[in-house]
Amino acid sequence: MLALITSLLLVPVVVCILIDSVWARICVIITSTVIYLSILSHLTKSKMIELILAGATFATILTVFISNVDEGPGLKI
Repeated sequence: MLALITSLLLVPVVVCILIDSVWARICVIITSTVIYLSILSHLTKSKMIELILAGATFATILTVFISNVDEGPGLKI
């Protein structure tokens, strides 16, 4: 379970570091947020408002992170 949680949080960050395209980063954020909410809704008995708040927080953190990533050596996609 710990490996799942860690990978859900860190894989999108690593992927966004490797990608230079802003549109590709946005697609990574959308995809990872949908996956995160799907897994969260199946593993817990959360209310709808809790899932909305969790998804908004997760997407916000990823968005702030990728907006502060410098254009460094990454994959040109």
